Amino acid sequence: NANGCLDTSSCESLEVHDVELSEHESYVTLEGGLKIPDNIFEALFDYQKVGVQWLWELHCQDTGGIIGDEMGLGKTIQVLSFLAALHFSGMYKPSIIVCPVTLLRQWKREAKKWYPKFHVELLHDSAQDLASKKKRAESDGTDSESNSSSDNDYERSVPSKNTRKWETLINRVMRSESGLLITTYEQLRILGEQLLHIDWGYAVLDEGHKIRNPNAEVTLACKQLQTIHRIIMTGAPIQNKLSELWSLFDFVFPGKLGVLPVFEAEFAVPIAVGGYSNASPLQ
Repeated sequence: NANGCLDTSSCESLEVHDVELSEHESYVTLEGGLKIPDNIFEALFDYQKVGVQWLWELHCQDTGGIIGDEMGLGKTIQVLSFLAALHFSGMYKPSIIVCPVTLLRQWKREAKKWYPKFHVELLHDSAQDLASKKKRAESDGTDSESNSSSDNDYERSVPSKNTRKWETLINRVMRSESGLLITTYEQLRILGEQLLHIDWGYAVLDEGHKIRNPNAEVTLACKQLQTIHRIIMTGAPIQNKLSELWSLFDFVFPGKLGVLPVFEAEFAVPIAVGGYSNASPLQ
């Protein structure tokens, strides 16, 4: 609603339009005009449908948000379903997803599964190594899946400092109307000159608690991404202290919690003091 709160009643009254886009395609329309392909919408659990609607409400308010669902509840699916709906509705711009290296292939696999129209590119050396190994395996007549790379090899890959070789890949994403670039936090930090000036449609941080330190280089790099549409996915938005939550909010909604010194003085410190065993009733 106008106050930024999720209106669950509107979710219950979603109007389904069985409009034939092609021979077999129909869609669900949310208030405001977002069209979700019917095959995606029907595959979501009820709470995921509410999550997609919430992301749409944030989009309409030109702001970002934090998806704090527990691990295993389908945060990735909610985000991909929403981005797919934006593309389906003609509102999509090339977007970037930043995640740990161990999740790169999972993101690519799920993106192609849920919305095959996405043009997905992995910006990481491990993806290039995997592609070259597959080519070699095919030329040798061997099984690329069994001989190419293990998860451990994939995770140990070191981010490349050779920025020139990524220009073609980034350009492919930006030229595609369905471009989706998936990279890691370290690559974003290293390739800042190439990635931070781009006007992205969406910036999504998976395991977003990695930017909980407001002064870390990777945090400062993420906060320079050029888009007002920012999403953090994390099952642990607060791990140790409230300043970590401030850092996450400073990414998705800059200025919402004020500047850090004032936030700590007025909120973080009083709340922490109130938890001490010798705290006064007022504290």
